[in-house]
Amino acid sequence: MEKPPFRQNQSCGDWELKERLGMGGFAHVYLYQHHETNEKLAVKMCRLELTARNKDRWSREIQIMKKLNNINVVTAREVPEEMRHIALNDLPLLAMEYCSRGDLRRVRYFYT
Repeated sequence: MEKPPFRQNQSCGDWELKERLGMGGFAHVYLYQHHETNEKLAVKMCRLELTARNKDRWSREIQIMKKLNNINVVTAREVPEEMRHIALNDLPLLAMEYCSRGDLRRVRYFYT
């Protein structure tokens, strides 16, 4: 699995890249923070080498996330305009509320 370069002080307008939160099956997740409001966003970005099937899955995931509204599910947010250019390919980014308590997999293993 390739790792895109991580540059600690990369900025997108008023949004600063703070850290890489994790990597999944076909995407990387990064934490961005707004300079003025201190709002934090988790931004999910697809890897470069996706099959047509996985590209379709990614598009469906974004559609589903935008429709979900449940206290137990991370909320999708609008991708800030100044961040749209950072995608590694032609697939859209997914911006989500940032949950500061870490990876759900780690939490799940703690309680099982």
